[in-house]
Amino acid sequence: MIMQEFTNDLVEKLIPLVKRKIVIPSNKMLFTQGINRNSVIIIFEGEYKLTHILPNSKEFTVGYYKAPNMLLPQFLDNNNHISLFRAEAKSNCTIGIIPFEEENFDKEIWRDFFYYNNLMAQKNYLQMRDLLFNTKRNALFSILIRFSNSYGIKVDNGIKITVKLSNIDLAEYTGTTPETISRILKIIKEDGLIKYQKKHIVITDIEYMKKELSCNCCNNKLCGI
Repeated sequence: MIMQEFTNDLVEKLIPLVKRKIVIPSNKMLFTQGINRNSVIIIFEGEYKLTHILPNSKEFTVGYYKAPNMLLPQFLDNNNHISLFRAEAKSNCTIGIIPFEEENFDKEIWRDFFYYNNLMAQKNYLQMRDLLFNTKRNALFSILIRFSNSYGIKVDNGIKITVKLSNIDLAEYTGTTPETISRILKIIKEDGLIKYQKKHIVITDIEYMKKELSCNCCNNKLCGI
């Protein structure tokens, strides 16, 4: 997938610039929404979740990521890096810090930063499109397909998502309630589209889900979580 390949390459370029490393324990915040973030964060080890807190205090999940990865600050101008999101460690995370200062990066890296942000914007747009203009059932299909692309492995009866996803997790991704997710999961399990293997979701008919979402018309190189 284009996104992960490019991210891996950029992380390798940034590693020599890391000034310090720290460990963030599981379930602790790497950073919170609304703070002024003036550093690039490299994720060397671990997993984290990126979310946005809505005005009604509901949590909307943007993505779930594994190392190696990175978190760039918003850089609309040189003095304002207010974070639109918060990042929570889902396992112990070893991170590296690079001060976000112009002299720390050469022209090639700055070009890569803008390209990376462009890829993220496209990916997020496609994800939001699937969530906003589909039924909750098809929105769930979209999230499951994205997880299968990022964290899926082939098994005898389909594609197993290696990340354990609770009804609360899926509700935060689709902007609905855990009760709605539970009802949809029950129906699509009875329809033979998914099954469970030791609390992991196995997609048993991903082609049906893709057909429902017209995935043949989409840029699947950006279809990750």
